[in-house]
Amino acid sequence: MNNILVTGANGQVASEIQELSQGYDNNFFFTDKKTLDISNKEAIDNFIQTNNINTIINCAAYTAVDKAQSDEVNADKINHLALKYLAQISKEKNIKLIHI
Repeated sequence: MNNILVTGANGQVASEIQELSQGYDNNFFFTDKKTLDISNKEAIDNFIQTNNINTIINCAAYTAVDKAQSDEVNADKINHLALKYLAQISKEKNIKLIHI
């Protein structure tokens, strides 16, 4: 059985995955920024270890394009650093990573 972490649970893509996940023989863990700060490498690592995650589907993104220029720090944190950490941890732990 797969333990699948899906980030960005409140977004449109993750919501669709959540709806489609019903009936599959996998454990899905849907997280948002309140339940897992993916810009914190240690938090990601702890979550993965605690829940024995073997697949990550990253649906989290800073999508407010117009606002991104005035909020560069948060846009970079979510769209760059968080993905970097997810990729590093996936590689270190041999976890499948799907980035949408």
